[in-house]
Amino acid sequence: MLALIAILIVIPIALIGFLYNQHRKLKGYYEIICKKSSSLKPYDVLGLRGLSIHGFNEYYYQRKDEDKLIKKKIENGKNVLILGNP
Repeated sequence: MLALIAILIVIPIALIGFLYNQHRKLKGYYEIICKKSSSLKPYDVLGLRGLSIHGFNEYYYQRKDEDKLIKKKIENGKNVLILGNP
């Protein structure tokens, strides 16, 4: 009976330690965790580079054919990978 109680105490402690360690690793890779993408601002992702005084431009250059093709693929549930300069 004592061994069963010990097991029931040790397993949750080990699980909590494992989850805390995983969260700490993610925090080392990413500055923002668990924030909705719709609420992110350029500064949140880019830091100082996201400010207009440091060259950030919110303007998006509309492309004729490519934007329509990308939108159509996304609406159809297809994956899209865009490569190249920003």
